Amino acid sequence: MHHVLSLLAGSLFLLGTACQTSQMPSGAEALGNHRWVLTELDGQPVTDTARRNAASLQFFTKENRVAGSGGCNRITGSYERSGKDGLKFSRMASTRMACPGPNLETPFLRALDRVDGFSIAQGVLTLRQGQIVLARFQATPPGQ
Repeated sequence: MHHVLSLLAGSLFLLGTACQTSQMPSGAEALGNHRWVLTELDGQPVTDTARRNAASLQFFTKENRVAGSGGCNRITGSYERSGKDGLKFSRMASTRMACPGPNLETPFLRALDRVDGFSIAQGVLTLRQGQIVLARFQATPPGQ
């Protein structure tokens, strides 16, 4: 009986671990599963993340497209993956609405232009140029 209980407990542990792992895949697979809300840009925290049009990205992995918000204007473009962690944005464009007050849009788009790599850990997407961290994003479900 003890052997059966040990086997059952081990199976439940493995099942729980598998479920946790599937909630947050890593690498290219994880890019397309979330809306990524900007939380840090060029080493500075971004605090206005609760707004619906907060600076964010969403990856459409089948088409290698990316869309989102610069914080005011909508942005769209393409991306290319290479190797394990290579990432390059191209043909980025944005709408041109008048945006009140200071905003992150121009530095955000400039940072995207410099990206050559990424990593994902614990629901955080980090975009880099070499070893330099350009931006960090928090995962949220698409549509939020």
